[in-house]
Amino acid sequence: MKSERKTIKSTFTGIELDYKTLDNAIDYLSGLRACAEEDGYDAKSLMIEERYSWDDEVSSIITGYRLETDKEYEARVKWETRRLSEAKEIKAKKEANELATYKRLQKKFGKGVK
Repeated sequence: MKSERKTIKSTFTGIELDYKTLDNAIDYLSGLRACAEEDGYDAKSLMIEERYSWDDEVSSIITGYRLETDKEYEARVKWETRRLSEAKEIKAKKEANELATYKRLQKKFGKGVK
């Protein structure tokens, strides 16, 4: 099973730019960028979006994209491998039960059961 790294999307909410001067807004966003970079997000992958609610309120959020880390990748691959093997075991048990039922019915009713 070959897996590739997945892109992880995160949203940082609660961005307040109201009543800030341009210098204050730049400092505020620079601080947010520094925090996001500590979490592994490249500055080029961060985007500011505006969301509108039903009552016409506007909120700003930052959305960031990054590839999963080595630790996240290994955990996901391990989980997928385990899930796949469990699915194969369940399928094998189901087929064995169906075969046992078929043989039991064949023995009870004869060879003519199809």
